[in-house]
Amino acid sequence: MAALAKRLVELLRSSPGKKLHLDFLQAFADHGQNASPVEAVNFLSQLRKVREASAKKIEGVTQRQLLQVWANECADHQGWQLLRSRLFRKGKDGLEGVPSRDLSLAYNTLSHMNLSVEVAEVWPLIASRLQAGTMKDPRELMGVWTVAPEEHLQSLDVPLARALGAAADKLAIPQLLSCIARAGTRPGSEAVRWSAGELGRRLSDLASEDLAAIVAHLDTRPLAGTSGEFDGLVAKAKAELTSRDGALEAHHWVRLLGSIKRRDDELWIMVRKQLLTRKNLSAPQILEVCRLLHSFPDGAKSEASVFGFVAKQLRTLLSTRADPPLVTLVARNLDVLICDYDTCQDLLNAAVRLRQDLYPGALWKLFLCASDVDLVGRHPALQNRLQKIGDVLEQHLIGEMTLSEMTGVVVAMRRNNTLLKKSASQMTKRFMEVLRTVEEQASGAAAPEVPGEAAKSIVGTAEGTGKNWLPGGPRLMLGYR
Repeated sequence: MAALAKRLVELLRSSPGKKLHLDFLQAFADHGQNASPVEAVNFLSQLRKVREASAKKIEGVTQRQLLQVWANECADHQGWQLLRSRLFRKGKDGLEGVPSRDLSLAYNTLSHMNLSVEVAEVWPLIASRLQAGTMKDPRELMGVWTVAPEEHLQSLDVPLARALGAAADKLAIPQLLSCIARAGTRPGSEAVRWSAGELGRRLSDLASEDLAAIVAHLDTRPLAGTSGEFDGLVAKAKAELTSRDGALEAHHWVRLLGSIKRRDDELWIMVRKQLLTRKNLSAPQILEVCRLLHSFPDGAKSEASVFGFVAKQLRTLLSTRADPPLVTLVARNLDVLICDYDTCQDLLNAAVRLRQDLYPGALWKLFLCASDVDLVGRHPALQNRLQKIGDVLEQHLIGEMTLSEMTGVVVAMRRNNTLLKKSASQMTKRFMEVLRTVEEQASGAAAPEVPGEAAKSIVGTAEGTGKNWLPGGPRLMLGYR
């Protein structure tokens, strides 16, 4: 494997391109034929790091799209097939024979890479060791706990709690915080309760960002079924945090916003002071602040200076760095921005400036979201910009839409006072195809296949269900009148 290690170092030192993962896989195909399962796991871990680097933002492409392309390219590569064969050999020559720390690493890495098929293949090996009691190290168990789906947590809970208790003096704070991160879905977990108690005992020694993590994990979710110890821990963590009044990085204090309920909350007073010093917030951070302000009794008016501060930063982003993901993100949060004409105007202007030769998914989302918040009703002067967006939409086919989605578009046309004639014509044609199919199915005649998602909107196709086979159909027809 020395040749493989040397080749990987060479690839990392050279100027890595967007296809570095393919170079890595080719190196494994060339030099990994004799790799042991442990060596294959280590290579998999390095491949994940390359994957994360390849997920950097590219204009006009979402991170999800980038990672999907990455997954598709890997799946078809001979290096990936060789790697799978080394990992999933039968018996002790595969993952079944590796130490538990490497099995945990493999499961954690595959989970972070969203390789669900491979994750499902590894789980039985972990379950077997849990049942036999041979996976005991808290680090090994934590590597599985942090990524395992909900249905597997129960079998992990007791072994993890025991392992944590046996190694209490050796546990690092990040391990405890990782454990309580699952409190939102498993508040009654023994491991979560033990970790919360241990954090409470170490509270005065924790860094401010760790205190913020405790509040974020335990105070922003409905923890039904708890005995109340979390409330006490959260209150102490808040008190300790506010007493220090220490500076936090933006990503730390943004996590605290979900636990702030009132303007006079001492936590908000602390966060507000720090917020007003940050002039480079990201769009998601800005929108989290706006959503908090929106939740106050008087909305953004109650904190006009804060709202104006963050809204100005958002308008700058829309004016200088707008791309489809940003436009889509802001459109989804229009309900907390609708009070500000300038921000709404800059959002529509950014949308109009997007590339018009690609399918306008972001524009469709914006068009529908504008309808949901009655943008034109609130700001009539912006209707002309929605019309420009409509003109762009008319240059493209509507793509695959269910009947309920078509109904939403019709409603949006009316609320936005923007008629999309070509889109309406296409939806009418598709609606009639579905209607004809349903009528033929009801009469027992052989029906033509309805393409795409339209077929999925025909619910209750089984005879005798009595369900409406055309949900939204009547509303759709009324919308055209």
